[in-house]
Amino acid sequence: CIDCSGAHRNLGTHISVVKSVTLDKWQSKWVDTVAKIGNKASNGFFEARLFSTDKPREGDSLERKIAFIRKKYGKMMYTFRNKPSPAELLQQEGRPDAFPPPPANSGAPPAQAKAPAPAPAPRR
Repeated sequence: CIDCSGAHRNLGTHISVVKSVTLDKWQSKWVDTVAKIGNKASNGFFEARLFSTDKPREGDSLERKIAFIRKKYGKMMYTFRNKPSPAELLQQEGRPDAFPPPPANSGAPPAQAKAPAPAPAPRR
């Protein structure tokens, strides 16, 4: 939506980049990255320690949505800091799917996010 995309843009391009699927021209490497990582693995990383009550819902104020986006992506408050991101795993030829998706509306951090499966070493 316009509100959330604006909040992402305000984080700065060093943290978040917003592209329209209809208005922007996508480079093939961006399409490839999005296809390989996907929303489930991405949210499994960025929301690993997220309580469902922390996540904004439809109808919440713009201020609440902006605050959540800043916490999630700017401050990385809901991640495990010692785990590589899906994008980092992808660059290392690892498995971005090593981050399980968080359960919907669980009310507690996902138990399986405590110790995601380690990425296998790349074959050479």
